Amino acid sequence: RHLDLAAAENRALDAERSRARQHVRSVVSAMQNAEDIEDVVVVLRDELRSLGVEVDQVGINVADEEEGTIRASWSSLVGDDEVGVTHGGHQTPSASNARLLEIWKSGEIWNRPRSETNPTDQGWVVDVPFEFGTLAMNRGQEVAGAPAFTDDEVATLQRFADVISLGYTRFRDFERLE
Repeated sequence: RHLDLAAAENRALDAERSRARQHVRSVVSAMQNAEDIEDVVVVLRDELRSLGVEVDQVGINVADEEEGTIRASWSSLVGDDEVGVTHGGHQTPSASNARLLEIWKSGEIWNRPRSETNPTDQGWVVDVPFEFGTLAMNRGQEVAGAPAFTDDEVATLQRFADVISLGYTRFRDFERLE
């Protein structure tokens, strides 16, 4: 009986993950201009939270190999009541950018305390590579003692990477058209 219950719980969780991924995909499909990528980021953050992933912020980091930089393109605002997205430009080359580019090129996942790359920061960050950069999520930026991301939470984020890749492709297409 216990095994049957565990299997049923796993099926329910998989169905919920599939629903969340499909919701993000539908927002990507509904994009009508380049700015709509911001909606994708907010919906992704909200869907991760609905799946039980305690996350303060999600973001899309676009790699620029030629410049050796990462462009922090879009990230959801930090905080429960905030809905919106910040948009950033190219970051100056740094050791952490170089490491992130290295991780992206290798296809590895980089799950670490934020203090690893910036000693004054608290919390955790994970970067999951996709075709054009990394999909990142942060936790504990405002709350000391936040737990590290679990393997299951990282796997959940990985399931969204191909959808974000499609979203960024649509963004670039709209940007060229505009």
